[in-house]
Amino acid sequence: MFGVICAGRPIQTNIQQIENNKFIFVLENALTINHIVIFLLPDKSFHDNFGATVHFQYSGKSFQLLGGLSNKKPSAIFRLKNISITNNLNSEADEMLDSAESLSISAILGISIEPLLSIEQQLSSLSTIQENQKKLEKSKEVSLLIPSVQVTLQKIMTNLYNFIVGFATSQLPQGSMLLTNIQIDNTYIPLKVFQDWYSKFSSKLSVDPNFLEKE
Repeated sequence: MFGVICAGRPIQTNIQQIENNKFIFVLENALTINHIVIFLLPDKSFHDNFGATVHFQYSGKSFQLLGGLSNKKPSAIFRLKNISITNNLNSEADEMLDSAESLSISAILGISIEPLLSIEQQLSSLSTIQENQKKLEKSKEVSLLIPSVQVTLQKIMTNLYNFIVGFATSQLPQGSMLLTNIQIDNTYIPLKVFQDWYSKFSSKLSVDPNFLEKE
């Protein structure tokens, strides 16, 4: 009833029926599969108001819903890149698998024939989950790119200190006025130094918003 094509491989029609409404394809060397196509054979169709959900499972792991088929959508292509063999518990473990281990790992493509209403509900939930995952991944990327407020403020103050320390003096310029009686180590810094720092800091920031990260 179904056929499968793994990118770069021959068509598979060696389907196995495990229950009245459930079928599987066994996929060898599963880690080398990037995309997979599943389709209804030309002379086959679902009963009215029925379709199928498509699932993927690495050996020993849980099934993950990929999508669905129907008479209106008799074929689909799925990308397997985001499916982790470790179920995302340890993404580094995926990268540590050597070539010999990867060749020994198989997977199962599962097909479950169900009412269209049930399929629509499952696909709606899948869409919500995928959207939330995208938002989470995006927020993680942003958090990695944007340093914390505390770190940023510390870098700004360090930049300011490094700039003005060379202008510190123990002698007040002629004609200047002491604004307070508080004298910290009898050291003074002209107000113009702060103005110069602010101008240069603003200029650098406009040219390169990440210049603090390079210092």
